[in-house]
Amino acid sequence: MRNYRAFGELDDPILTDGDNGFTGMDSYLEAETLQPGYVQLSENMRLDGDRANVRKGWDFLAATASGPLNTFSYEAYVEQVFTTGRYSDPDDGNQDWLVAATKSAAILWNKDTLSGLTVEYYSATVAYTTVDTTAETVTISSHKFQVGDTVQVSTTGGLPSGLSASTTYYIIDASSNTIKFANTLVNANAGTAINLGSQGTGNHTIQSIVLFWQDPMIVQAFNQVYILRDLARPLVWDGATAASGTTVTTKFEALSSSASGTGDPFPSTKWGIFMRNRLIGSQPATLPTATTGYVNSSTLLCSDILTPNNINVSTSEFYLNFGSADYFVGAIPYLENQLLVFLRNSVHMITNLNSTDISEHYEITREYGCVAPRSIAQSGAQTYFLSEAGVMVMTPQSDPGKGMGIVVSKVQSEAVPLSAKIQNQFDDVNLPYAHLAAGIVFDSKYWLALPTGEDTTPKTVAIYSILQQNWISKDTFPEGISNWVEMPYGATSRLFATMPKGWYLMEENAGLDDTGREIGDNSQSGTTAIAGKLKTRNYTFGDPTIKKWRAGQLAASVVASDAFNVKVNSIDPDVTSPATTYTASGTEEVLVRFGARQRGYSANVEVNVTAGSPSFRHVAIQATGQALSQRRTVA
Repeated sequence: MRNYRAFGELDDPILTDGDNGFTGMDSYLEAETLQPGYVQLSENMRLDGDRANVRKGWDFLAATASGPLNTFSYEAYVEQVFTTGRYSDPDDGNQDWLVAATKSAAILWNKDTLSGLTVEYYSATVAYTTVDTTAETVTISSHKFQVGDTVQVSTTGGLPSGLSASTTYYIIDASSNTIKFANTLVNANAGTAINLGSQGTGNHTIQSIVLFWQDPMIVQAFNQVYILRDLARPLVWDGATAASGTTVTTKFEALSSSASGTGDPFPSTKWGIFMRNRLIGSQPATLPTATTGYVNSSTLLCSDILTPNNINVSTSEFYLNFGSADYFVGAIPYLENQLLVFLRNSVHMITNLNSTDISEHYEITREYGCVAPRSIAQSGAQTYFLSEAGVMVMTPQSDPGKGMGIVVSKVQSEAVPLSAKIQNQFDDVNLPYAHLAAGIVFDSKYWLALPTGEDTTPKTVAIYSILQQNWISKDTFPEGISNWVEMPYGATSRLFATMPKGWYLMEENAGLDDTGREIGDNSQSGTTAIAGKLKTRNYTFGDPTIKKWRAGQLAASVVASDAFNVKVNSIDPDVTSPATTYTASGTEEVLVRFGARQRGYSANVEVNVTAGSPSFRHVAIQATGQALSQRRTVA
């Protein structure tokens, strides 16, 4: 681009500005004040300093599998993938499996063979004659059901009157050999049974199920896998993958309500972690009664070492802001046998979990807490999580009381949210559903899935580069992400996103999200093009006057069929230029020129990708400033 539009003694210079690379996104500050390399919007892009690259799409690998993966019948909030976790089998060379909890069974997915196994939930089948209409019981010898278990019933004949198919019931554990049914959890705990007016006919099957509202979580402890459920006994599987066909021989069974030792059993909780050979969970909430409301808990419980289902309350029960309106949300292991504990309105640290007699507890902050347990993630000593104020980070702090050279033992809260540079976007989080947010640290980035706007599921992913210390993208997806799993795949570790229809390999497909498939469907019914969008900072050239915007250029790397358009948005007055479109015919480095015939105080360049995954290196724009265009009188 030339520097002057005319030549001569009174030549009028054309101003040129732009960015030779892209380092981060800042949508909070005034776009005229941003430093070179910053953009005001990066949507479905990756900023690496030198280039802005359109993200790659997800790939639904599970759709190619055979066996149980093809028997999944998706129904939103009913039969879907509720959560996933990673299981490393210690008895099989630490073979990795992705474990997916659905309504009626768990699916084990092997990343090497792209095949799967089914681990059934506990069920029992009995003859209709075992139904006692006087006692309202069903006799099941040595059954594994526990009080509060969620079940559905089916039959080869007719169900007993009072029971219906495809209806959720709650178990009343009448004895080791009999059960009763309740129509609500409150009634199950109160012992109020359903009246069974008849025995029915045929054989009746009572099937354990997992429900959406139970917000399940998968945890591995030794060689066992736990599915934690809100207000119901955890389901536990022995981890043995021996199978008959595609069905694993052993099942998920409800953890006994009797402790394994002299203490108390592990609680019926939806949250837990395995740390230092102990299973740690939160005290479950208190169910409402006729006179009380639902009461959340601020208590943490630690099992005995090597004994997950035994808790000695006197030495392993930790109270946090007990008696306040604050309540437990989540926790994560930290340095030196410490545990960071997040409540809704505060953050705490517990040191030395071996016993309450020798442990210490201190409050880090009560300026904010955590709103989403799955948002908590770590990178080294840095801990990230979502609060009402945005993304916060906990950083290490030396403890002078331990002397010089002692390892970090305290944590300090930051007053300013890490999300400050894009705070206007976090202000768009749909707060009633913010507890569904899910975060993970992967590839030196913090990935946080959020429900924004009117979305009730996390369809927006904000990505923070830990290396660049900048937010680099706001990704948008057609489906909500419930959680993340990092798994070996191929020759490296890869990131998988869990959604109700299955799990997806991230950053795989060029320019397309594989959205047309779900577990049970091998056909590719559709894909969604990734709409990359880049909006630069507002260029002013340091000149406060109105300018005449003229032309610009955009450098890009493309392959065949990549397509995008470029336009200029001027401010004061607000005018948008006609878009310049480009479609690549092959693999090449291109310099796309675009025009802008408009006036304004400042202007930005907006790039919209319509196909493929082009990469952008730099952008430049030219304008004539009024102050510089005034002709001087020559003496």
